[in-house]
Amino acid sequence: MKAKTYNETDLMEITREGEDYSYEFIADVAGDNHELFDLDNKELVRKLEELQATGPNDVLDPESSCLYAYFKSKKEGVAFLKKLSAYLNQKARLLDKALAY
Repeated sequence: MKAKTYNETDLMEITREGEDYSYEFIADVAGDNHELFDLDNKELVRKLEELQATGPNDVLDPESSCLYAYFKSKKEGVAFLKKLSAYLNQKARLLDKALAY
């Protein structure tokens, strides 16, 4: 089983004036990885927060069908996406092991 992962190319620079954040990430993470778990994006964000995969300045605004995330810097956005991708890859490996038995 393969996880759909994300990297810095999935970050978009915010060019609108007056925004508090410089980068955003928008994706249906739960939908892209529906084989890994039966969660929507709201439940996924709760899980990521429990695992402390979010930074202190990260703003995650999940909808059932989409995850919106905002970051003050590209570095913070990339750090979040690395943690998110590591979580998704670990989940895929654990499911592969469980299905092998």
